[in-house]
Amino acid sequence: MIRSLQPKFLTIIYLITLLINPFYSLASEEKWKSDPEEFINFFSSKGITEILTSNDTEEIKAKEFRVLFQTTFDINSIAKFVIGRNWKNTNLSDQERFKELFEDIIVVTWSRRFKDYDGQSIKVNTSSNDGSNGFLVNSYILDKKNSKFNLDWRLRKRQDGLKIVDIIVEGVSMAITYRQDFNSVMRRKGGIKGLIKAIEKQLAKTKK
Repeated sequence: MIRSLQPKFLTIIYLITLLINPFYSLASEEKWKSDPEEFINFFSSKGITEILTSNDTEEIKAKEFRVLFQTTFDINSIAKFVIGRNWKNTNLSDQERFKELFEDIIVVTWSRRFKDYDGQSIKVNTSSNDGSNGFLVNSYILDKKNSKFNLDWRLRKRQDGLKIVDIIVEGVSMAITYRQDFNSVMRRKGGIKGLIKAIEKQLAKTKK
């Protein structure tokens, strides 16, 4: 089984999926695509306003979350990072198949946490330059007991606007966690083809 789906990592995913600010008014399209703080506010508000609090079925919510994920995350960059040095030695067919499965595993894992929403909110603190081509946005999740969980967002500038390339919860990087777990699987299962089979098997279990 892929360790990314074990309790420790699910705790991180649980925190990430509760990014709620119901009082945020959606920024203009041009502003949220280029302003790092507005971008995170858009992501959290879009996630709750149109997904978590809707009366739609879980299947529809998952589909809507997939669209949000595709719009706001740079799946290509993240996929390359989590595979690491093995990426350049991977054929195009396996690269494309991995990206499809990687997106599936994130959408399935995150959407299964939707029902756990209990009034948490996200508050954006500050943003700073992260290299010459991106930003690091600092925020925190606040629950009903006023407990805080630090949450940082690593954004990169792309042709169609800002994109998320990593989320860091209480010092734990989503991208690095996936990289460690996937590389462990590749070492045990014979490379990326073994990883692909392992993810396919894991996804098949979620459909039963």
